[in-house]
Amino acid sequence: MARKSCKICGGVSASPFLEKDGFRVVTCDSCSVAFLDYDPDDDRLRQFYSEEYFESGPDFRGYESYGGCESFLTMNFERRIKRLSPHVSSGRVLDLGCGYGYFLRCLGGQYKGTGMDISEHAVRIARERFGLDVRAGMLTESSFPPGHFSLVTMWDVIEHLPDPKNTLLNVRAVLKDDGVLAMTTGDSGSLVARLCRGRWHLLTLPEHLWFFSERTLRKLLEATGFRVIDVQREWCYYSVDYLAERLLKTLFNSRKLIRPAGEKSWLNRLAIPFNLFDVMYVVCRRK
Repeated sequence: MARKSCKICGGVSASPFLEKDGFRVVTCDSCSVAFLDYDPDDDRLRQFYSEEYFESGPDFRGYESYGGCESFLTMNFERRIKRLSPHVSSGRVLDLGCGYGYFLRCLGGQYKGTGMDISEHAVRIARERFGLDVRAGMLTESSFPPGHFSLVTMWDVIEHLPDPKNTLLNVRAVLKDDGVLAMTTGDSGSLVARLCRGRWHLLTLPEHLWFFSERTLRKLLEATGFRVIDVQREWCYYSVDYLAERLLKTLFNSRKLIRPAGEKSWLNRLAIPFNLFDVMYVVCRRK
């Protein structure tokens, strides 16, 4: 289903940017944000983010094994919590797009964490395996009482949302007056993204619907009632196996790694710091 207008600014005119995997990415002529010319409804999103998305194996969609990412994701989440503690040292935390709940598990006793995810499979894993307070669905203004949370996190989430502006307005509604929003997303204005174009590793379609530069993301955050206080291109840890799988998928249209028997196990355990400076780590406060 093609989009009738830009959900960021309401613009009705867009210019072609590129085509990939049978999908078309366009750039809004009014606000310059790039987006997939496809507007999935909630039912399609729930179907898309099924168990096969998280544990796809040799399929090209989603993760080869999200469960296999737990160790290095935990390392990254622990570092982010330390980085966020000067901004918000305690209180209720909402993790949007929480997946299996790895970030929530990293929260210390000074925080009380709640998660939300569109994937019923991910929510079931988070509840049954880890006993976390996680619910299925999309955030609405009435999902929680106004001012309920001190911190909302959206790790690699905003690019998946059918309506990022509306979600940010709902985030603002559930945050305290001085509440903090922290997120990560790809930087479509980065050197790597501009050089790689259709082969950029974050141009994964149709799961990624929006592609922000720092300028377009700042503009959206300010328009939805947030003041940006920190933007970084952080170093993160990834397993060697995960990096190889992602690069093969995007650069060479393949996910077949030629490994000796048993090699995947130690490659998956070996985590290294990595940074292409094409992912934005953003912290902002509710205005």
